[in-house]
Amino acid sequence: MKILHCSDIHLGKKPFGTKEFSQKRYLDFFNAFEQAADRGIEKEVDIFLITGDLFDKKELSPDTLDRCEKVFLKLKNNNIQVLLIEGNHDNISGYDEINSWLGYLERKGYVRRGKYRA
Repeated sequence: MKILHCSDIHLGKKPFGTKEFSQKRYLDFFNAFEQAADRGIEKEVDIFLITGDLFDKKELSPDTLDRCEKVFLKLKNNNIQVLLIEGNHDNISGYDEINSWLGYLERKGYVRRGKYRA
C-alpha cells in the first residue's frame, strides 16, 4: 500500500502585502496542493492522507472551494482514496457535522474523515 501524506495545506490563505503579492501567494497554496495530488497520481498511491488544516479558515470563498474540489475530483477519478483529519483551522465550532465544509466534501464523495482532530 502506498500512502502520500500532507498536512497544513491552508487553502484560501491570503497573506498581507500588495494585492499582487497576496494573490500570488494565494495561488501558491493551490499549486502546491495540486502538485502533491499530481505526484500521488504519478506514483499510483492508494491513499492521499491529509492530517489537518486543509483550509486556512472556516469561512471559504467560492473560488477556494471550487479549486479544492477540482483537485479532489482529479484524485477521485484516479481511484485514490482521500482520508482527512480535521485540523484547528478546519474546525467550525458551533456548526454541526452536516454544515461543515469537510462534511460537504465527504458527502460529495471526495474524502473520508477520521474521527479524531489533529
